[in-house]
Amino acid sequence: MADPFRVILCPIQFDDPSLLALGFAKRIAEDSGATPHLLHVVPMLPALGEPEVSTTMHSPEEENRLRSSGTSPMSILSKHSR
Repeated sequence: MADPFRVILCPIQFDDPSLLALGFAKRIAEDSGATPHLLHVVPMLPALGEPEVSTTMHSPEEENRLRSSGTSPMSILSKHSR
């Protein structure tokens, strides 16, 4: 029977709980021959001299395209997450 895990994604914040989780992920990876991948997400910071950008708003062109196609942003995300 094949090992149940090939890749293990371990989010990390470099604090004590996430370092503990990293230890568990490492042990599971060693036991199953999986490859661990670490994920560290940082907050989006504005670039010096660039205008403020909202991650939840679309440009007018994008809004028109979404409306004309009858597609919502959430349906696009759910389609790619399957």
